[in-house]
Amino acid sequence: MERWQQRLSYGVSDLACNLVLTLMSSYVLIFYTDVFSIGTSAAGSVMLAARLIDAVMVVLLGIAIDRTHTRWGKSRPYFLFGAVPFGLAVVLAFWAPELPASARVVYAFATYTLLSVMYSLVNLPVSSITPALTTDPWERSLLVTTRMICAMVGVTIVSTATSPLIAALGGGDERRGYRTVAVIIGAAAALMLLGAFVFIREKVPAKPPVKGDVLGDFKAMDGQCVLFAMIGVVFYIAYCFRGASILYYFTYNLQRPDLIPMIGIFGTLSGLPALLAAPYVLKHITRRLAMFLSVLTYALGTLLLAFGPFSAALYGGLVLTGMGFYMVQMVNFSTGPDVIDYCRCKSGRDIAGTYSALSTSISKLSMGLGSFGVGLLLKYGGYQEGAAAQTTQALGSIKMGFVWIQLLICAVVLVMVPFYRLDKEMPAVRAALAHEGEETAR
Repeated sequence: MERWQQRLSYGVSDLACNLVLTLMSSYVLIFYTDVFSIGTSAAGSVMLAARLIDAVMVVLLGIAIDRTHTRWGKSRPYFLFGAVPFGLAVVLAFWAPELPASARVVYAFATYTLLSVMYSLVNLPVSSITPALTTDPWERSLLVTTRMICAMVGVTIVSTATSPLIAALGGGDERRGYRTVAVIIGAAAALMLLGAFVFIREKVPAKPPVKGDVLGDFKAMDGQCVLFAMIGVVFYIAYCFRGASILYYFTYNLQRPDLIPMIGIFGTLSGLPALLAAPYVLKHITRRLAMFLSVLTYALGTLLLAFGPFSAALYGGLVLTGMGFYMVQMVNFSTGPDVIDYCRCKSGRDIAGTYSALSTSISKLSMGLGSFGVGLLLKYGGYQEGAAAQTTQALGSIKMGFVWIQLLICAVVLVMVPFYRLDKEMPAVRAALAHEGEETAR
């Protein structure tokens, strides 16, 4: 019972984050262009600039986590102190007050930057806390599986329910609809994070925090550590292009905005069988092979989506991209603690916060680049905000961001994966850390 309380509480922490992340990645750009009336290039620039600031802040946060030492642990206190500001930031980002054009851009930049930083404040600890929950590989797989299923629930809720809720709660006023949905999601996320703080316990003794010598933390991450972080991040760039362009693709290219809820049903829930099978699969194949097959599955699904509104290709593409994405995330999050253990074994430093910050920081840049890239594609394709139909050039730009750029990035990831070689190292690393734990207990 205690283990399931820990697993579910850990999962709920990421459910809270994914409610907001999905709202940010899939709805904020179209909210800025079609509701808050900010031009496509300005909206993309706002999101990129905010992510650049956030990328720096998240590195500082990771350093702070590695030097945090409280009676609640290293990562857990950030759930307590970040929950309410995080919820408020969600509301402010989608409030859309009546302002002049230039002031709207300033407001969007300030509130999106605030939301991005607050998201990092509560999400980075979700990753950095994993090595402190258990050293058992099987339990870590179950924790990550629970986390990913809860994340999937969050993505499904927002992908499926947001558009209908905006219409229903707005009563014809999209601005009011977005505001109301933001209040609901912000409040729910804050409450879930507070609940996670109450029920999660950090059980693995942490090394004493190192004062100063921040450079030493980064030096502790060798080439394999950086490579694995980059594999996950480069793939995430592709997914960010998808998130920023998917509503445009369904609305204008397919001319089927009524199918947007299907993104959540077919494109998200399809990952559930993969997640349930993942702990057993990862017992029998290497993480490297699992990552390669997962990215390949996602790429094949993206290729199917290029065939447009044909039902078999459309639904098949959503299913394969859902399965591929969640398998990539599963491998990424379950292998991350192993990489941290490897660095700790080699360097003697506990760098969970710094490693998580490195991958998260570059992921933030990925989100900014995805939104900025789609914004540029829309601008140079001649996209007309709020128009009932778009030109052939604009439709081509949307498809470029949604399909072809994603496929190119996936190809890059598939070239990178074979260079990851830690699968053979981990048995010796676990044995060394187990011996270290026995010595500490004495």
